[in-house]
Amino acid sequence: PPLARYPPGMKSLLLCLSLACAAPAAALQATEPDTYPNAHLLVDSSWVTEHHAEPGVVLVDVREAAAYAAGHLPGAVSLPRAVSFDPKRSGDRVPKALFEKELSARGIAPTDHVVLYDGGRSTEAPRVFWTFESFGHAKVSVLDGGSARWVAEGNELVKEAPERTPTTYAFGKAPERMSTKDEILAGLDTPETCVVIDARSAGEYAEAHVPGALHIEWLENFTDEEVPVFLPAKELAQLYAERGVVKDHRAHAY
Repeated sequence: PPLARYPPGMKSLLLCLSLACAAPAAALQATEPDTYPNAHLLVDSSWVTEHHAEPGVVLVDVREAAAYAAGHLPGAVSLPRAVSFDPKRSGDRVPKALFEKELSARGIAPTDHVVLYDGGRSTEAPRVFWTFESFGHAKVSVLDGGSARWVAEGNELVKEAPERTPTTYAFGKAPERMSTKDEILAGLDTPETCVVIDARSAGEYAEAHVPGALHIEWLENFTDEEVPVFLPAKELAQLYAERGVVKDHRAHAY
């Protein structure tokens, strides 16, 4: 989405997904209630039930391998979140060539619609979502509520791993989505056009934060149900509006 430049922090990625899905704060009155402007970034269990077997749709389980082996959504392939991290630089995304190799081995093509899921209300799927988007994969979504919601709604998990034909994956040129230090410093001098958002806990924010950063903890983006999902668009819009996020501001989240 044009308002977000995605940084590599795990929790902030969940926040960025909410920003992508939330109705713009300054345009709340112009939107339909509870309609995500970027609704394609989230899918629900019913969507998966209807579309998961279609050619070009690939379910991707980003939980640890042991959790995948214990039970996963039908047809899902395993791509643990750790695969998206650079083994030499903690927190950084994996080098593009290595990620292409991992996707090729799992039979994922650049034209596929990749649907990522974790255990629910987690940073795992949004973290891998960001890796796909930042490298330029065109169609990538997150299953709202993850495997927990899938099971809670009466669906079954399976243990059989699908057989997929390996591909030769290659990313095309993607727009730069990494916020730089210079951009953030420049943004702090222009609060009328830029906002910095701290998605960490209240304690972490109180201990130290980027000067002028707004605080919206990543957990605030979820419902308080037994199996949480993202807040409706109208509630997300209200949350961000109350914290000072404006539609036309560039957002740097961490």
